[in-house]
Amino acid sequence: MGTILLNLALKLLTSDAVKTLIALGVNKLLEHSKDGITKDLTITLLDGIAKSKANPVTSDILKDAVKLLDK
Repeated sequence: MGTILLNLALKLLTSDAVKTLIALGVNKLLEHSKDGITKDLTITLLDGIAKSKANPVTSDILKDAVKLLDK
């Protein structure tokens, strides 16, 4: 039920509002002392960045990021 409501809310918001919400969420996770951004979330974010049509990130940057995850 919660997922359905979240999907509906995201459809109603503008892309700038969604970007702001994602940025706030990522910043909150970066500051979290116990859980934070896990490897699963990192891979999902990097995959999304790599597939984005407005991607300013080069493949070299992504390769370096993945190498850091493997440590």
